Amino acid sequence: MQLGLVTMLAIAGITAAKIPGCDYFDTVDLSQSKRLPNGSYQYEKLIIPASLVGEYDYEILETGHKESVARHLRGCACHLGTCIRFCCHRNLFLVDGERKCDGDISKAIEFDPIINITLNDGTQVRRHVLQDFIIQQDLPVPCASHDHLDAENDESHQWTLLENGVLRLQFDDAELSKQEYCLQPHKIGT
Repeated sequence: MQLGLVTMLAIAGITAAKIPGCDYFDTVDLSQSKRLPNGSYQYEKLIIPASLVGEYDYEILETGHKESVARHLRGCACHLGTCIRFCCHRNLFLVDGERKCDGDISKAIEFDPIINITLNDGTQVRRHVLQDFIIQQDLPVPCASHDHLDAENDESHQWTLLENGVLRLQFDDAELSKQEYCLQPHKIGT
């Protein structure tokens, strides 16, 4: 069985963030990140300065409503580079029909990490999603009802990912922000 990235769609509202000038959907959870002596945090390979770190006691759901969670630090990572939102941790699978992820986080899921990106000038380039982007994999699973876009096996599911993180659906030219979709490894083919 082959694994590839598919896109999940959800609609989410916009709300103000605790970090001035930073939308909640531009942040990453720093709970497992290393704090550096100067107050900045290391999130994977990215250093997030203390000025882009804030404390949150909520998460934002697809409806735009806040749900209370334990206090934690978040960093405005997407102001430092282009983010790609995964529905779950990259080593987990999204559970169909539920707002949760499943699997063994310590076991890497093998999938094709190369995706096509359309640059601002209209040219298309191939990028390695895990190396060329900041991965957001800690935002809440958007919704229980997931629409899988499997462009490899269904011509009507074609989409274009733009350099600014917007996903354009080719069947109706709708443009979705990263709070309205997420990527996740998913079993495709046979």
